[in-house]
Amino acid sequence: MRNKKKLHLAKMRALEQCFYMDVHSYILAEYQPRIAYLFERSETSERIIELINKYFWGGNTVQHTAGHVAQLLKSKYSDQFTDKYWNNF
Repeated sequence: MRNKKKLHLAKMRALEQCFYMDVHSYILAEYQPRIAYLFERSETSERIIELINKYFWGGNTVQHTAGHVAQLLKSKYSDQFTDKYWNNF
């Protein structure tokens, strides 16, 4: 019984990881490089992963989830979307 539960949890984590990677790929392909940069390197990346997992189990699509994550990053890091900020790199 314990092995079945471990196997079930491992399958759930694998499904979540696949969905996360699909969202990640979609953001890289469809959104500005700035969004992709923040998606990969933001201070809230663990919370973003939790949010993506909630969207997955809620039955949302990759496009819908990526759009919500992009809007979240744009609103949270709006000061980093200026050219003045990006010219410092």
